[in-house]
Amino acid sequence: IESGITFPKLLLPYGYGMFAGNNKPKTTIQTGFHTQNRPDYQRYITNLSLNYEWRSSAFITHNLAPIELNSVRIINPSPEFTTYLNSLDPRFRTQYSDHFIMAIRYTFLYNTQHGTKTGNFIYFRASAESAGNTLNALHHIFNEPKDADGYRTLFNIKYAQYARTDFDFRYYSYVSIKKAWVLRTAVGIGIPYGNSNALPFEKAFFVGGANDMRGWMLRSLGPGSYFNPTNRFDKSGDLQLEGNIEYRFPIYDFVNGAVFTDAGNVWLLNPNKDFIGGELTTKFIKQIPIDA
Repeated sequence: IESGITFPKLLLPYGYGMFAGNNKPKTTIQTGFHTQNRPDYQRYITNLSLNYEWRSSAFITHNLAPIELNSVRIINPSPEFTTYLNSLDPRFRTQYSDHFIMAIRYTFLYNTQHGTKTGNFIYFRASAESAGNTLNALHHIFNEPKDADGYRTLFNIKYAQYARTDFDFRYYSYVSIKKAWVLRTAVGIGIPYGNSNALPFEKAFFVGGANDMRGWMLRSLGPGSYFNPTNRFDKSGDLQLEGNIEYRFPIYDFVNGAVFTDAGNVWLLNPNKDFIGGELTTKFIKQIPIDA
C-alpha cells in the first residue's frame, strides 16, 4: 500500500531562485506499508520520504531525497530459519532483525531518448545514499548509551549506518524500427560502518531473476564462488558487477524475441566464514558466471 502527493514546484523552506530556470520541478511526499509473507518469516516495512525532482536540461533529471525513513520488522521466523540465523556470524544475523533506516539519497539521470521515437539513445543513472550519520551524531552529542549488543538504538530499535552508491548504464542501438542491440552495465557498492556491521538486507545487492542474471533464480547467485546446496535462503553482497548484451527482434505480429548473454555476480568486501569464497579478491574474474 502506497500513497503520495506531488506538488508542481520545489517546496523548500527558503528561496530556490537557482531552480527557477529548470524544467518541471516537483516535490513528492510519499508513505507506504509493505508486507512480505514467506515460508521463512514475515517482514513489515513502513516508509516515509520527501523527494525533490527537477530537470537541468532536456536529458538530465535530478532527484534529491533529503529524508527517507524506513522501519523494518521481522516477525514469526520459522524454527528452521531461526536455526540458520543462529549459525551465522552476528554481523549477518542483524540483517534479519528489526532495524530503522534514516537516509539521504541523490540520483542523477541522463536519458537521450526522444519520447516514443525510434533511434539510438543512452540511459545512465547514478545514485548515492548514506544513512545513520545524523542519528549517530546526536547520540554522540547526548552521550546516549548502547544496548546490550553494543549498538545504538532509536525507540529501542537498532538503526543502520552505511554509505551506498550504484551506477546503471545502457545503450540502445536500433538496426531498424523493431530490431535493436541493447548493452547494459551495472556497478554498485555499499559500505557499512559505525552502528552497522553489515548492510541492511533491503540495501544489499542481489543478482538472479528476469532483470539481470537470467540463468539463475532471483537472489540465488553468489556471493563470489560461495555455493552450498543446502542453503536455500537469499544471498546478498556488498559489491555488484554485471554486464548484459542482447539483440531484440520481432517474431510474429506483437510477439517479440531476444538473444542475450549475461555476466555478473555479487561479492562481500570482507571474508566471512559463513560464505566461504564470497569475498572480493584479485581472482574475481574467475568468479563471474555467464548465462545465455
